Amino acid sequence: MTNFTLAIQQQCQIFAPFLEKKVEISSDIFTLSKGNVSDFVQEIMQTCELIKQQDRASYVEFYTQRLIQQFDTLKNVVDKHRQKETTPTLHFKSKYRFAKNVNKLPASQQLAEYQKIHRALNEKLSWLFELNHQTVDEQKKLSIQAQIKETEYRIRKCAEKLAELSD
Repeated sequence: MTNFTLAIQQQCQIFAPFLEKKVEISSDIFTLSKGNVSDFVQEIMQTCELIKQQDRASYVEFYTQRLIQQFDTLKNVVDKHRQKETTPTLHFKSKYRFAKNVNKLPASQQLAEYQKIHRALNEKLSWLFELNHQTVDEQKKLSIQAQIKETEYRIRKCAEKLAELSD
């Protein structure tokens, strides 16, 4: 084995924890489009062998560029997969418990229930603002912002109901 092949194998070690993970790559630099990470690493090693076999500089340059693109593409896919695994989906959990059919309760109890709901919604809104501030992924930010709008709408409706019950 040449130093070049050893260097490529060492670089490919970053994929070791993910070798059995199924991924999909939509790119023409790989012959595969779906498969395990190990299949894509194997194809990178085949490109490495093609580079070693070439005598002409133009072919060496072509396959070297292909090798770099393959490695970068696979690394990006694995990084996205890793990010999905390490970023758990967070759910808001309120400490408040509410009656199931608030509208069927007497007015005095409805007022107390809507006050609890209003406090819980305000807590959720604060939590969402903090989560939005901490999030760097643009897609998740958009999702959180949509949740913020929905929560603000619910707070407004709850406040209207509280005003109605207070009269």
